[in-house]
Amino acid sequence: MVESITLSKDDLILHERTINYKLDKYEISETEKFTFPKYKTVTKRELDKNGFSIYTESKIDIYSTPKQYMSDVVLYFENEIDQKGNLSKKYGIYGQKKELIQEVITQYLSQ
Repeated sequence: MVESITLSKDDLILHERTINYKLDKYEISETEKFTFPKYKTVTKRELDKNGFSIYTESKIDIYSTPKQYMSDVVLYFENEIDQKGNLSKKYGIYGQKKELIQEVITQYLSQ
């Protein structure tokens, strides 16, 4: 488990607190923002055997009166890797549709 905090430089007020940990096959990041409005984001990611995200679920709670809600977000990905195991393409999967969302061009120097 890793915890990090962000303080303002001027008044040492806590602005952000993040905890990262692993649970079963997921990497989980919990971030709380203490600025106005206060909110907490919990992001759960499942990684493939190469360490690239194939599933991301994000929930946001806003601490306000009256209570505000944001809809949860769930994303699925399919990754292509090159011959050296580096990410070359990332596709977002939306129902039956697959869309290229990232293309990585890696140049290798010949030795």
